[in-house]
Amino acid sequence: MDKRETDWKDYETTLAGFRHLADIRFHLLAALPAVSGFAIGVTTFNIEAFKAEPGPRLMVGLLGFAITLGLTFYDQRNTQLYNALAGRAKRLEAALGLFEGGQFTSRPGRTRQFGGVIDIWHDRALALIYGSVLGAWLFPVLCGVLWIFNAGPWLRARGVAVPALAGVLAAIGAVFFVLELHRLDRGTRVNSESP
Repeated sequence: MDKRETDWKDYETTLAGFRHLADIRFHLLAALPAVSGFAIGVTTFNIEAFKAEPGPRLMVGLLGFAITLGLTFYDQRNTQLYNALAGRAKRLEAALGLFEGGQFTSRPGRTRQFGGVIDIWHDRALALIYGSVLGAWLFPVLCGVLWIFNAGPWLRARGVAVPALAGVLAAIGAVFFVLELHRLDRGTRVNSESP
């Protein structure tokens, strides 16, 4: 087998791996927000029932948060492998002379901007989705913790409702998760073989 034939086989295998990782990523993205949104909605729909029995709902929140965090970690590793395969495919395209027709050699740069200000790319979208879902799971977790520790009367005396405080803290948590995932993406792109 000559080098060109070996490179073609390597290229085909690399593309198959790349497609497989992309399929996993998008199956998770199709399910996670919908399932999480439904579960959070059911858990927190009746705030008075939540307040009366916060323990079981807190456990659902903790479980949902843990599962989402695990899937986020999984996706971060998937992103590393995805970027490495994209870099490998680009090098193989160059070795095969596919400068004009290769999927990765001719891949457009990150030129799209939302509102003319915010650069758009895959991993930024993933950071927004996973970060938002993690933040959303903090809402039932925080409500449960605050009601279990009977913080409601203390907060009410200061004009703050438990759901309002939990909502603000969950939103802050979502922003933290989005920024952290964005930071990790920046490090991945600097250290990866990504085109």
